[in-house]
Amino acid sequence: MQTISFYRKRIVKVFLFSIIIITIPINTYRFNSVSAINLSNEKEKDRLIMENYNFKNVLENMLPVEKKTLFEEENRGYDKDKNEIKTYPLKKVISKGVDVEFKKIYDNPQYSRPIYTSDWKDFWFRDWVYFPKKVSEASHNIFIYPLGASSAFDFEGSLGFNEGIFYDAHKYINILIYNFKVEYIKQYKNQIILIGKPTRKGAEIISILQDNLLLEGEKEKECIFQLSTKGGYVLDHIYGGVINYKYLKELIEKNSVSSRLPEEEDYMDIEEKKKSLEELRMENLQLKKKLSYYIPLGENLIITNKNCKIGYNNIEYDKENIKTAVDKGDNISFAIKYSDSRYKRPIYDPSWKENYKLGWAYMPTKLCQYMHKLFVIPKDKEKEKNLMGSLAFDEKYRGLSKDEVGLLVYNFQIKRVVRFKDRIILLGEPKKIGCSIISIKEKNLTKGINYIFQMITLDNEEIDAKYLYCLN
Repeated sequence: MQTISFYRKRIVKVFLFSIIIITIPINTYRFNSVSAINLSNEKEKDRLIMENYNFKNVLENMLPVEKKTLFEEENRGYDKDKNEIKTYPLKKVISKGVDVEFKKIYDNPQYSRPIYTSDWKDFWFRDWVYFPKKVSEASHNIFIYPLGASSAFDFEGSLGFNEGIFYDAHKYINILIYNFKVEYIKQYKNQIILIGKPTRKGAEIISILQDNLLLEGEKEKECIFQLSTKGGYVLDHIYGGVINYKYLKELIEKNSVSSRLPEEEDYMDIEEKKKSLEELRMENLQLKKKLSYYIPLGENLIITNKNCKIGYNNIEYDKENIKTAVDKGDNISFAIKYSDSRYKRPIYDPSWKENYKLGWAYMPTKLCQYMHKLFVIPKDKEKEKNLMGSLAFDEKYRGLSKDEVGLLVYNFQIKRVVRFKDRIILLGEPKKIGCSIISIKEKNLTKGINYIFQMITLDNEEIDAKYLYCLN
């Protein structure tokens, strides 16, 4: 069995014969003074032509051609075909389903997901930097390893998951899971439930023998894999095919690379060669300046969600567990400013490109946003407008008064709000879609306290959290 690390090294070596990507920090050149370099002018021209070619392609291939809002479809793809798998209530699956044997071939409770890696820019021709894809990936925590070295290379590269894990994609179905600890697995017909506890960080790879998921005589079938709390609340899902190992061996074909690699002639466009060195330098600076609004510049960068300003990465507490806080806390009233159970969060909106100078299309920030479902609405009207714009939320909602704290909540139906010490607990049920805005009167909050807002399932599992710094 060959490993992904082996395939990665082999494929990268092939790439390096076809493409050399050299970047320099954005401040290497300045408009009014150019640093001296030891290369001849001709060599520098060739380097700049190549670098500019890649920068242009990153910008062109990062955003969709469509000038319309894009949404993720039911099957987590971009087509409108729906899977016809019948699903059953989770409590029924958990009570009547059979136990599924599995093993964890990777378990790192401290793992933090990348929100940017410079590999995404370098492999623009394989769609690693394509905005709708990046945003869609960020909004999910469960993924299935594909079959084939090329597909696996794209899978791990696009996620920035470069842990070099040994796995067998033929006999086993391998499931990468973020921010969740799997404790046991149940199967009921075509429904596979991975049951456990949501966490604030971490990654696991669950490996299941595919033949164990098939009935006797079954060669293959489509299944839905769901992440669920012990109380039966679904947090995420993915569709995937299961196939008998012997049958797969009969069908298997070598997986080939579909993306065209850039050729040297692409860089050396005749019109580009006509440009002077100064023109190429100026173009290089302009491209870098524009690109810096979308992605960080530089090489060998890996930025993780530890750097997110959004969410709960720096929130610490263990004074009381959640159940105790809910039981001891006080119910407080809340007002609904907006609610739409059919709302679908966009994975791309043209306004992001139109307002890129405001940071709406900065990839690390965008991925941070889509890794979270809870947002505190700023009191400053300009900041409120900027937040809603960057989230592509343009629905009309009742305005917030000066004595209210507003919360924007995705994919979650709030049932109760409980206050316990410095915690405001939003109790409710996770949903596939939907959005709401609620408000809480400031009189229910104590000035000088840094409150933590927590989204909690009805079986007391946290799925998101956000700081509200103390009121004045």
